[in-house]
Amino acid sequence: MNLHEYQAKELLKKYNVPVQEGIPVDTPEAAAEAYKQLKVQFGNEFAVVKPRSTPVAVVKVRLEVQNSVV
Repeated sequence: MNLHEYQAKELLKKYNVPVQEGIPVDTPEAAAEAYKQLKVQFGNEFAVVKPRSTPVAVVKVRLEVQNSVV
């Protein structure tokens, strides 16, 4: 089965698995600020910057879910 990211998020949300949304940014400074916000919010230092086809990127933090049954 192949799922797009939005489909996987919908499925996880359906089963109450926490799904973190990205923060769109358009400058390196905004990306740094988004990283700081997500680091504090989720207590995780690992972040992913996903380039978009437009001049905007999305910063996300990887969440690790332990002991969850989906």
